[in-house]
Amino acid sequence: MTKQIEETLGLPSLESFIDDSQKEESLGALEAISGHLSISNDNLDDALIDPDGSRQHAKEMDEIHDAAMTAHRDMIDMAFNMEPKNAGSIMEPAARMLEIALKASQNKTDAKMKSIKLKMEKEKHDHDLKKNQEEGVITGEVTPRGQLMDRNEILKTLKQNK
Repeated sequence: MTKQIEETLGLPSLESFIDDSQKEESLGALEAISGHLSISNDNLDDALIDPDGSRQHAKEMDEIHDAAMTAHRDMIDMAFNMEPKNAGSIMEPAARMLEIALKASQNKTDAKMKSIKLKMEKEKHDHDLKKNQEEGVITGEVTPRGQLMDRNEILKTLKQNK
């Protein structure tokens, strides 16, 4: 469809505007972004603590809340300064602005609670793992699929637990 429009109007093709250097720059930018977004096991603790992400989200939600509340107040003032028959059409968007502010505030609180829950789960997991290692329950290497033990270690653990 685009080719037909280009031919009919006598326009140059889109590819002629994008040179190879711009293509390479955009590919490099995409690779940088994808590399930045991946989280390795080493910086998983940093991601859970999230010094920048949660603050940035909270800041954005505060900005949305403030803008919505300002718009709500302005619309309410305008509605009170006009004829009552026309004020209803202004009060409805004002109510929507108030709803947007409420949702932004709730979203900010939900994000904080989720972050706190993740931190608590991580601390519980670390505590349980440390406790089990101190008690000698875990003697092998722990992997995401379970614990690696040889046959003799499993039998020894079973005898101790009887």
